Amino acid sequence: MPFLSTTGAASAKGFGNIYQQTAIAANGWMARIGIWTGLLTSDADNNIYCTGTARGGTRTFFKIGSDGALAWQKAFPLSPQYNIYTIQSLSTGLISVAGSISSSGSVATFLNNDGTVSSSRLIASGQNFSSSASTSSGSLYASFVYTYSTLARFYNGSIVVKKAHIGSNCFFSGGGASDTAYVYSNTISIGKVDSNLSFLWKIYSSSFGFVQAVESNGFVYAISSYLTSNLAIVKFDASTGVVSWAKYLPSISLYDSSTLIGTIAVDNSDNVYVTGRIPSTTTAGVFKISSSGSLVWARSVLISGLSTFDYTTVPSIVVNNTNNTICIQAVNVSSSINYSILLSVPNDGTLTGTYTTGGNSITYSVYSKSLSTVSTSFALSSQSLANVSITDASTSITLSTPTNTYSKISIP
Repeated sequence: MPFLSTTGAASAKGFGNIYQQTAIAANGWMARIGIWTGLLTSDADNNIYCTGTARGGTRTFFKIGSDGALAWQKAFPLSPQYNIYTIQSLSTGLISVAGSISSSGSVATFLNNDGTVSSSRLIASGQNFSSSASTSSGSLYASFVYTYSTLARFYNGSIVVKKAHIGSNCFFSGGGASDTAYVYSNTISIGKVDSNLSFLWKIYSSSFGFVQAVESNGFVYAISSYLTSNLAIVKFDASTGVVSWAKYLPSISLYDSSTLIGTIAVDNSDNVYVTGRIPSTTTAGVFKISSSGSLVWARSVLISGLSTFDYTTVPSIVVNNTNNTICIQAVNVSSSINYSILLSVPNDGTLTGTYTTGGNSITYSVYSKSLSTVSTSFALSSQSLANVSITDASTSITLSTPTNTYSKISIP
């Protein structure tokens, strides 16, 4: 397996015995980012956007090209502090950054692809962003948590419809076709709402709560924690909610305590990519599953040199359908270490190896794992949504240009 390293403009051959040349047809890249991060999205041109916390607490936003080249980075205000909770790429070309401003309330900021602010909306104090989803129609669906759970749909930077989910918190898990979105709660394993936030269907099982979902070609693929420490992947008919197949990865964790550390993505052939933690190890797992529910390959991901009780997670993954690659984001679980790693590799599972840049190494390896069948039984959920009134208004957000480190190498 190849080991690559760079220290600026020096040639790879100059590293002597630490460089091993191998014949690998496909290409990829690795980048070390000088922020601790866990949010990742991509746009229609396969640009990647990630956000996280730099030293000193500043919330920072990066745009990275599909080849791994840094396009720009922006910093949100530190005083009062702008906290980032969710990001989404919208089909209108905007990038939404939803969060809160200390002591002021929640805020949704919409960025142009050059990093400038298009608009920003402040939501009444006490409403805290908890999840979001985007659709091909340009809408942003977002949920807020306070005394009850509020669901809202943004379009062109403003809230156009909002509803309340009374009794338990309700979250968006993904966007669907024709301006629809998917939700889950304590009483809904997965449900689908239209652009007016009315339910099209909703089902429930005490064994499942589908925290992330993605719709493709009339089906929705969703991930859930199953029997505590197993990652489940279920394929539903997007129109009816009927299960097509249900599988799980034994002993692959979707959560670290209550924090989501796994994710899902789908390519244009309906192959599913999911990530999770491999318990009792310091590694994370990445898995490719076919549209028929068969495991295509399994890989492990490990950041080298982690401290005691620290371990690797892969909280985000995006697909580049243009060159058939996936980009995974590897993060050490300890937020006291201010860096994260992006690794772009072919979606056929090749380019395993150990790679180094910016003083940090990551190992991407073949991993032995099997996929098991889940027995599912869902009942119709009776949960409903009610009208709600919340106050929102335009607000001004000023971004600065930070100089966080960014180091990238090409693979191989």
